[in-house]
Amino acid sequence: MTTSSSSPTVDHAPRDPADGRWTPRLVLILIALAWPTQLLAAGGILGANAIAGVAQAFHTTQVVWFGLTLTLVSTLLTPFVIKLGDLYGKRRVMLAMTALGALGELLAALAGSFWLVLAGRAIAGFYGPFGALSFAAVRDVFPARLVKQASGVMGSSVGLVAIVSPFLAGWLIDTWGYRGVLWFLAAATAVAFALIALLVPETPRHAFGSRLDWPGGLVLGGGLTAVVYALGQGQS
Repeated sequence: MTTSSSSPTVDHAPRDPADGRWTPRLVLILIALAWPTQLLAAGGILGANAIAGVAQAFHTTQVVWFGLTLTLVSTLLTPFVIKLGDLYGKRRVMLAMTALGALGELLAALAGSFWLVLAGRAIAGFYGPFGALSFAAVRDVFPARLVKQASGVMGSSVGLVAIVSPFLAGWLIDTWGYRGVLWFLAAATAVAFALIALLVPETPRHAFGSRLDWPGGLVLGGGLTAVVYALGQGQS
């Protein structure tokens, strides 16, 4: 008689044979996860600097929605993204997120009306919860001894991104206007997609066989979204 494992995990990510030591493969995986994670911080700073250009280009007083739309979509989707990563593997979900993120920023960069810009930003919001998966993926992919180090590198590099991003935003806006920011975000997100596709292995499916709790996700994500919306409309 054969017995099956009590763990529901399948599709295990291959561990590096040099368990506990940094290898070129692990360094590349860390870069592939860190790039799109830090792009979230850079995108927030770049987007904030582009708001004035968007308002001037479309002569709108509703420019607050340029950033708020992306934030609301990201907040609403976060519970679903985390669960989908457990159901189908984090790599698959991250690829879908980065593809939609690049598509959304591209649409916003090409848009000829403010409402199309907002539609593009809403689609780009699917990329927003990426950080919720990337740090979890580190625990699945890296040897146990390196998880804290890898997570620390990803977290501490936010400071460097915060220093560089305002200068990058100024150069992009001065040279190409707000569209330069959106084109850069679209290209950078496309690079993130390529890095994940080429370097990141699939992670275990921890919730294999379970179902997505749509009501629970809507209650949690919707509640958080309502709070974010209230904060975004704080002045009124």
